[in-house]
Amino acid sequence: MSNLDLEYCRVLEELVKKSETAPMIQDRTGVGIWKIFGNMIRIDISESFPMLLSRRVPWKSVVNEFIFFLNGLTNNNWLRERNCKYWEEFAHPETGELGPVYGAQLRNFNNQGVDQLALLIDGLQNRPNSRRHMFTYLNPAVAPDETKNHKENIENGRAVLPPCHLLYQFNVEDGKLSGLLYQRSADFCIGSPSNISQMGLWIHFLARVCGYKPGELVYVTGDTHIYGNHIGGAKEVIHNAHLISNISYPQLRLDSQISKCNVAEALGMVSKLNEGMFVLEDYNPIGVVKFPLAV
Repeated sequence: MSNLDLEYCRVLEELVKKSETAPMIQDRTGVGIWKIFGNMIRIDISESFPMLLSRRVPWKSVVNEFIFFLNGLTNNNWLRERNCKYWEEFAHPETGELGPVYGAQLRNFNNQGVDQLALLIDGLQNRPNSRRHMFTYLNPAVAPDETKNHKENIENGRAVLPPCHLLYQFNVEDGKLSGLLYQRSADFCIGSPSNISQMGLWIHFLARVCGYKPGELVYVTGDTHIYGNHIGGAKEVIHNAHLISNISYPQLRLDSQISKCNVAEALGMVSKLNEGMFVLEDYNPIGVVKFPLAV
């Protein structure tokens, strides 16, 4: 794999430098940010799996949220039972609902019976040279009303948040499956490390199901930002990246039940996935760097 940490820290350093030269931008959270608009990271993941070494990425949470999305689930109680806390601050306080977020749009777009996952697998298997291997989490019809709070939006049948990572496209070439993720809003310290790794899961999972090998991961971000209370942690991550003497990224071992199969079999298999079917081997990050969540 090309050096993910150097690519990631290239952007992180640019954001930190901007915090030293440009005024803070006030945002909806009230915390304040600095940002750059438009960025791309491209890495080869054919021989290893994309997990930052300069800070620990919570593997089990990445996997469980991936399974959550794949199955079209929208209640945070499922994630809470698996100790995945990504959505804790946003869920309905009584019901745990999140509204028609990511997975709902993947498996039943706009509640109209369109299963984008089924369409994607079918296309990759039967029309590998197509330029239409993609899905989107974006559905403006259920976007939250910015004048309402999270609880009100959920109760009104809207998503609690608009999708940050919203457009996924895949390409088959020379027997390898590559993927490009476009993310409109990238919280570069908290969200992006997990988003990159989850895109790695998409590529490895689909490659196995559709009979390909993993290729490249391309991560494109629009509003790429750092919060004012993340600067210290960002500097620690950058420092850690320069301490890495042996660049050795982990390996992903998929359970044998995740295998090449037709669309119907693949959808049935998705419903039986659990975190134990995605084993990360030889992951040795330098340490844990914690960042406060801006809600």
